[in-house]
Amino acid sequence: MVAMISLEAHLKVNAKSEKVSLAYLGVGDPGIAVLAKFMKDNVHMHELDIRGCSINPECCMILMHSLRNNTTLHSIILARNQIGISRNSHQSPTMGMEAMRDILHFNEHLRTIDLRHNYLGANHIVPLVQLLKSNKSISHIMLSGNDLGAEAGELLDECLDYNMTLIDVQLSECGIGIECLRSIAEKLKRNLESCGAPSPPTKPTSARHDKKSKIYKAQENRPRCVLADDWKDAIRPAIMASADPTELDWLGQLQTHFENLDDYVENTFIRCKELEVDAAEKNSGDRETSLYNEIKNLEEILAEHQSQYRFHDREFHRLNDEAARLKATSKQYDADRTDMEYWERKNVERLKAAIQDRLKIKAELETELWRLLDVQQSLRDEETELGKFLSATKKDLDKAIERSQPDAVTQKTIDSAEFLSISE
Repeated sequence: MVAMISLEAHLKVNAKSEKVSLAYLGVGDPGIAVLAKFMKDNVHMHELDIRGCSINPECCMILMHSLRNNTTLHSIILARNQIGISRNSHQSPTMGMEAMRDILHFNEHLRTIDLRHNYLGANHIVPLVQLLKSNKSISHIMLSGNDLGAEAGELLDECLDYNMTLIDVQLSECGIGIECLRSIAEKLKRNLESCGAPSPPTKPTSARHDKKSKIYKAQENRPRCVLADDWKDAIRPAIMASADPTELDWLGQLQTHFENLDDYVENTFIRCKELEVDAAEKNSGDRETSLYNEIKNLEEILAEHQSQYRFHDREFHRLNDEAARLKATSKQYDADRTDMEYWERKNVERLKAAIQDRLKIKAELETELWRLLDVQQSLRDEETELGKFLSATKKDLDKAIERSQPDAVTQKTIDSAEFLSISE
């Protein structure tokens, strides 16, 4: 892939180019010394693009020192690096920005600095503000995608009270309040109206200029990935439909990957066209062969990244379909849960009513039982009284029989005993 291309060979080919693009070539620590030497000796370059090249604070410091005596560079693009993150705890994370302040303080030719998405914070803005207060050539600076905060916004706003050349500051997604942004915008407008935008560096008309016009014309016709161009509108439904935080993080990383990949393909395409035009203009057979081989390598890289585009496109649609399916399943589960809750409430109400009815029946049965117990006790009392009455009657009858004749008495006694037995 990118490692197949030699950094030294790439810089050698662009030794006299006005615009040098190393975007997403992963320069980092291994290649920063080579790049610094190239910058130190180069007197032709007007624009340097090293976005996405793993530039940390140490690399930034080395790169800035290579620009100490540079008088030709007008624009440097450092987007999507790690200038705000230090790998070593004993080194200051602001050393890169401090080196930028110290070196560019004397530079009167640099117009544009792109520091988007570099993990910068409020502490990194302090040396940048100090630079802007003293530098009179920088007119455009990009800081979008850095978590700067309100304090950094106030520092930039205060800096514009002294700086009259800065006319463009990009601060989207930086956590700066709307009032501070409005104040900064008013001061930028003041600078634009008072002194006008600095004129871009004049480029001499030459065959090289005509060649670049052909390159940019060809760039307009290059194939682009529709998914990457319409990414934000396309991905939002999937993000809103997905309820899994892991999928949300993955989709966010995929979005960043598409943005970076589109920038890299664009720069690779420009480089391919430059090499093709260079090969067409050169008469040396060895030179053409070398350029032709490099073009082939770049075309292979481009084809591989286009293949990755197609893969991620399919993966995106699969995730989108999966998110839609999960959303439909979630709706069905919600509907089923609502029905179950409804019938559970109905069953609970029915059970409560049945329990109340059973309690009423129980109370009535207990009342009837106590009434029957009272009746039984009354019957027992009446039986006892009747027994007493019969015993008394028997005694009286026996006495009456004893006073009568003996035979009659005996007969009466027998009859009385039978009467009592019958009564009992």
